[in-house]
Amino acid sequence: MALYAAADALGCAGITVEDIKHHLSPDQIAVYCGSATGQLDPEGFGGMLSAAHLGQRNSSRQLPLGMSSMPADFINAYILANAGA
Repeated sequence: MALYAAADALGCAGITVEDIKHHLSPDQIAVYCGSATGQLDPEGFGGMLSAAHLGQRNSSRQLPLGMSSMPADFINAYILANAGA
């Protein structure tokens, strides 16, 4: 939904991604997105990634707390062809 919202906002403003890429290099553009609790804290994505190493089980809440950055990651990687800032 965030990806569609960003595309719709640009389209309503009369700006295309190609227009932006024509005037700026990928290193000058970045998209940020994050959750309120932080995606790498123990209760979020960080806990999910470290659980096996620490001999713990994942919680059903850990993955959704880390997924909030995925729309920004997608835009940076696949639309801008850059890792982001």
